[in-house]
Amino acid sequence: MKQNNFIKIITLLLLLSCGITMAQSVNLWRGTEVKANWSDAYKWRLRHVPSKKEAVHFRQPNSVVVIDRTIDLNNNMMLYGQELSFLGNGNINFWSPVETLSTIYIPASASGYANLTLHDTVSIKGGVALAAKAFGTAASKGTITLRDRSTIKGKLLIGNDGNGTGQVFVYDQAVYTISDLDLQTEAEKGGSAELHILGGTVHFSTGTNPLQIFLGDSSRKIIIGEGGALNIQSSASVEKKKKLLIQMLKNKTLRVMPNCKFRLPVFQGSMILLKAERSDSPEQLHVLVEKIKNIQAITEVPETGLESANNSAKGGLNTGTFASYIAFSGILLLLLRPVTRRVPARSQ
Repeated sequence: MKQNNFIKIITLLLLLSCGITMAQSVNLWRGTEVKANWSDAYKWRLRHVPSKKEAVHFRQPNSVVVIDRTIDLNNNMMLYGQELSFLGNGNINFWSPVETLSTIYIPASASGYANLTLHDTVSIKGGVALAAKAFGTAASKGTITLRDRSTIKGKLLIGNDGNGTGQVFVYDQAVYTISDLDLQTEAEKGGSAELHILGGTVHFSTGTNPLQIFLGDSSRKIIIGEGGALNIQSSASVEKKKKLLIQMLKNKTLRVMPNCKFRLPVFQGSMILLKAERSDSPEQLHVLVEKIKNIQAITEVPETGLESANNSAKGGLNTGTFASYIAFSGILLLLLRPVTRRVPARSQ
């Protein structure tokens, strides 16, 4: 009996110890909209800069944090406020998901460079704004990088009253789903908005036509590399989308990385799918334009097949998705055969 009581006491103490440890694993930022340095120990509830084993919480409505080095966050970062802004000249590596309904601002300072990097399976569900705060200038620069199988879904805002430079880099099997796009950059004011799809997939599922937004100013560019895919959802007619696509190519708003060329775009329902492949002899612009003009929209592919292909592009590697993607690819090739008889075999 005494032994059982002893075991119960020990178990209770262990549970209490675990509870205390879990409570101490959260390090709360105590700064406000007045900028403060990440390295300032007194701005953290536990009186030290968060360790790799601690979760970082931001509960103020607006928090402005200056970073001047590389920071690795292995545990969750929770955003309870409306805005979180990173200034300075540094990089934050996320190694775990970020739960947020807030907007993460990465504007840097006038002479700084702030970057946010998402690594394997890390996800952000919320808005991201690059060089978009009032204190941003033409010299301010903010970037976000998606690697491995990381994902972001939400609004993307770049620029502030024409100023600021914002860049997005997508690699590997990462997926960026842009549900709302707001580009405010202007070339005359020194602003720049660049989307580099060097792998993975970028989905535009915005209410407005993203092609028209990128054509709004020469400071806005989409660059696609080998292995990258751009999926654009637009309710505009196929002919309208062709004209916008051709205009982007002529204005160099849409381009490929060096030693690459465009594959022939695919038009399916409201979707445009753009990819690039490696090539030592890029196709001439007028040849690509003529091919795009002659593309016929694909309407016979089942919607379920299209959804499976999109899911595969998003990095879903389960057996069912992969099989659906293979089936979709086979149907797609068969449907394209009549087109390729009338169009030169080389495509860009």
